[in-house]
Amino acid sequence: MTFEPHGRGRILRVTGPLVEAEYIGGTAMSDLVALGDAGLPGEVVAIRDRVVTVQAYEYTGGPAPGAPVRPLGRPLSAPLGPGLLGGIFDGLLRPPAAAGAWLEQALARVDLALEQSEHEDAVRRRWAARALADDT
Repeated sequence: MTFEPHGRGRILRVTGPLVEAEYIGGTAMSDLVALGDAGLPGEVVAIRDRVVTVQAYEYTGGPAPGAPVRPLGRPLSAPLGPGLLGGIFDGLLRPPAAAGAWLEQALARVDLALEQSEHEDAVRRRWAARALADDT
């Protein structure tokens, strides 16, 4: 089995949400990978005999055998911040209201820390007030 240069592999088989691809050096369990030209997100769930099995987080009707697989070198993670409060999100942290009636494949995640500076200012004010209260 040959490997594509620059840390890319190729899809070997697609069976529903499971995608088998060439092992990509340095890829570990739970790592996030981009599948196909659209870069659909998926998670490595098994590595065996130079083949990785990826659980796709999106509809897999597009990627086909021979399509590229690119490792992202990190697990799926969520940024923490005020943007999470009171929100409803899907498994990839996309707010349904931002996507419309139908979610599109590989829709970029919204930055959930948009109000971070306001939040940080409020925290600083609280800590300053506590520090002043402790001094008296």
